[in-house]
Amino acid sequence: MTLFGLILIGVAGFALWMYVKSGKKAVEGAGGSPAGRPALGPGGEKSPVDLALNDIFQLLDQDFVVEGKITYREDGDEWWEFRLVDGADEAYLCVEDDDDLEVSLWREIDLEIPASGPPETLSWEGVTYRCAERGEASVTRDGRTGRKSGQSCAYWDYEGSGGEMLGVERWGGAYETWSGRDVEEGRYDILPGDLVEG
Repeated sequence: MTLFGLILIGVAGFALWMYVKSGKKAVEGAGGSPAGRPALGPGGEKSPVDLALNDIFQLLDQDFVVEGKITYREDGDEWWEFRLVDGADEAYLCVEDDDDLEVSLWREIDLEIPASGPPETLSWEGVTYRCAERGEASVTRDGRTGRKSGQSCAYWDYEGSGGEMLGVERWGGAYETWSGRDVEEGRYDILPGDLVEG
């Protein structure tokens, strides 16, 4: 075999090795991250849909730790709530991804519900809310989800004339009441928990 032939074989072998190596990196980059965690997006950011335990959800001047996740399922629909904790402050981030991504932050309020059940209208802080949706969903939980426990949850969603939101949930025989507000895209950041230094 001539020297030219040996050089040609060597170049072909090197090119094959580089192709296999680059292909493996591409698969690893598209396939996700350690321990089955969701992959980052093209810009290195995560979507609220992909939140996982121990992620950091930054909103305005607060850094919330994701301590729990609740998955709701009803009639083929699925949505999520994430329990967020920043010291003594606790809130729940509701994420729905139907045609559009909807993200809202909810905090518990002290609002009495009649023994007969949630009515068609509720009043809180001078605003009248009307029931816009109700139902009962099966739930699964991961991590620490606070007092939200059980296999199912009945819910009532209320809206004010200015877009204000109230929520009522029944876990077992106990009612919980919540005030919510939309969280617009661009007003929050997400830091993956496995990238945050401990």
